Amino acid sequence: MKHNIDRGDREVGRLLFLPLLFLWSFGFLSQGCRDGSSSSPPLTDSVTGEVMNGVSDPVAGATVYLIPTSAIDLSPITTSGILDGDTEPFDEPLEDLVRGGSNFPQAMTGTDGSYRIDGVTDGSYFFYVEPADSTHLPGGDICRESFDLLDIGGGRSNVIRVSGQPSPASKYVGTTACLSCHPDQATQLNTLHRLGFRVPGTDRGLQDSSRFPEFDQGLEFFFEEGRTVFYYDFDSSRGFDKYVTSLDPPPPGSDPSLSATFVKRGGNNFIRLENLFNPSDPGSGTELKVELTYGGGLFKQRYLVRVGKSLYPCVVQYQDQGRLDNDDRTRKPFRDYHADYFYDESTKSIKNPPLSKAIEVNCLSCHATNYSVEKDAMTGEWIGNAVNDRNGAFDINQDGLMDEINLGCEVCHGPGQEHVIAARAEFIVQPQNLPPGRANVLCGQCHGRPRGNGDVISDQTINAMNKMMLPGTSRDQFLTEHTSRKDATFSDLWDDEVHSKSHHQQYSDHIKGSHYRNRRQMVTCFDCHEPHGQSPHTRQLLDDPSTDNLCFRCHTTDPLPHMMLKTGSIHIGDSTRCTDCHMIQAAKTGSGVKGNILDALSNYWKNDITSHVMDVPRKTNVGVEGKAPGKAMPIPYTLRCGQACHAVDTLQD
Repeated sequence: MKHNIDRGDREVGRLLFLPLLFLWSFGFLSQGCRDGSSSSPPLTDSVTGEVMNGVSDPVAGATVYLIPTSAIDLSPITTSGILDGDTEPFDEPLEDLVRGGSNFPQAMTGTDGSYRIDGVTDGSYFFYVEPADSTHLPGGDICRESFDLLDIGGGRSNVIRVSGQPSPASKYVGTTACLSCHPDQATQLNTLHRLGFRVPGTDRGLQDSSRFPEFDQGLEFFFEEGRTVFYYDFDSSRGFDKYVTSLDPPPPGSDPSLSATFVKRGGNNFIRLENLFNPSDPGSGTELKVELTYGGGLFKQRYLVRVGKSLYPCVVQYQDQGRLDNDDRTRKPFRDYHADYFYDESTKSIKNPPLSKAIEVNCLSCHATNYSVEKDAMTGEWIGNAVNDRNGAFDINQDGLMDEINLGCEVCHGPGQEHVIAARAEFIVQPQNLPPGRANVLCGQCHGRPRGNGDVISDQTINAMNKMMLPGTSRDQFLTEHTSRKDATFSDLWDDEVHSKSHHQQYSDHIKGSHYRNRRQMVTCFDCHEPHGQSPHTRQLLDDPSTDNLCFRCHTTDPLPHMMLKTGSIHIGDSTRCTDCHMIQAAKTGSGVKGNILDALSNYWKNDITSHVMDVPRKTNVGVEGKAPGKAMPIPYTLRCGQACHAVDTLQD
């Protein structure tokens, strides 16, 4: 059987071997045959099994639900609905149904973890476990895959494993402690989650940048070359790049403001700010040491300096795909990054950045382990805190101890003290055993763009205690406690209000698509991405992105007849990937690249962050139709069809 992957279906197809593998592993295959024709009366059967934790101990008192696939609410999730709260009754597809008190077939586990559900009617179901205690989390390792009664019936026994969780008393121990027992997980050290913040040009004990040989080309571009960037023609209506930037002095007739000279001295990197408008400004000539870089492995790099007790991004963003001859100022090798933090246009003077713009209250929570932030009562400055680890990359709070900035094991698995003491797979979160809502919000807390709920309202999704959410938290609790605005603003989306224009919004895209909510297999981030760095493929994908093998793990649709059905041709045949149409590069974090096949396409752009909605926008989309080429949302027509074969002069017809 093949499953239609058309979006109107709202269902995700699966390879036949996947459900068979699940059924074989968990003992669901029933004996004998049954007549499933419509003329036969509905059959009922019993379903039995056990619920266990990560060390195969029975979980008593848990309720096992069989949720009919027909009960899954497939109402659209939209940005408007998220912001208004209208989607919350169905945005956690399994948990919301149980929370709502629906009367599904169910049974409670005994002291040995066993259960029996009698009188289950023929149909397709999701298994879902709700533990009665506080040491386990809901869901179960098979909860995201639906099963037919013909497969799960016949009195056959099965085992469902649920995740544990740390108690509120458990402490963070740092990744070095984790790797002492799990050395095979040291592959995580070469992931970009580990390399986000980095001492310039230097890997620390829990970092390995060897997979990214061009990581520091931004440092080379600016500091090794000793370049000076000039800033002029301030425009307050723009976002973070309010200045035109150039390697040449401001042209006659422009309005000059400042320059930044990048200096390498004594093994350190410095940025010297000078006032072009008023060279006698006392602040002119200020030199700031670059303490950390942000990024470098993927599309961009920024430079962080310490002013007082806090860190701030300083004046420039390097973009490795940018070109000096690009006519769009946002797509050059560098662009202004909040130089307005360091220059006051009203007084035409160099200044200290506003305290509210420190990375401690705007960025760092998604780039540290056990992160929290506190305000200095004397100075009003913000001080970030992370778990101490002797192999940490940086002393963020300047207390003399190294901190684990960047993401460690405990960001996804929870504080590990109790787990270390027990030396068993207990007291720790196992994301693979979580339901889709909790599994995806684990990544979504940072790969989305809500506003947080801390002392300073910013993109950091910290709660009123200025802390990040614990792994295993439900989406409902996350939205309630950690957000003051529940999703991105419409300015972060294209005009269709579906596809993201701004970066780190993959989760916001994913929950809108049918991979997240359907009646067959609810996909999590780690169904496609390998989080521990053990995959050799780009973006930590589980399979080679130059092939369709990752898609074929679940889908059996033959691409060639699928293309013929949808478009009337097979295009470039086997060279066409599913992602060419279903994962458009709509959002931008660096510069993106121009179309490079025909001169007529020179104003069309391919951005650098793929959409995770997984639909196929057409040229009639409001983000495209009637838009000037440089302002149009990237879609398959402009990126693949147009560049390779077809004229684009009819794009706006």
